[in-house]
Amino acid sequence: MSRLIYLGPLYGPTDSFVIRRSENNWKKYHNVAMYDGTDFIDGNPLLPLIKILIEAYPGVELSAPLYKWFETKVRERCAITGEAFPVPEALKLQFLDTIRIS
Repeated sequence: MSRLIYLGPLYGPTDSFVIRRSENNWKKYHNVAMYDGTDFIDGNPLLPLIKILIEAYPGVELSAPLYKWFETKVRERCAITGEAFPVPEALKLQFLDTIRIS
């Protein structure tokens, strides 16, 4: 998220506003069972925020940095659930199709 903010033209980091990744284990904050029966797109808790960012900044090409963020979270999910990481090209196409605003 801090990378997205830094890329702008959203908002750059300041001395009082810097988002840092926690040192805590990501697994502590996720119930592995919540992913049962969900795919990597619709089962991703970031998807609503990603859609809001795309809609809020229509003139800014955010799909590439948002996809990198999303892909990182899919990899983390795979690490804690033991699922195989999907074919990257297929995941990216599905992601781009999902975030397309009609």
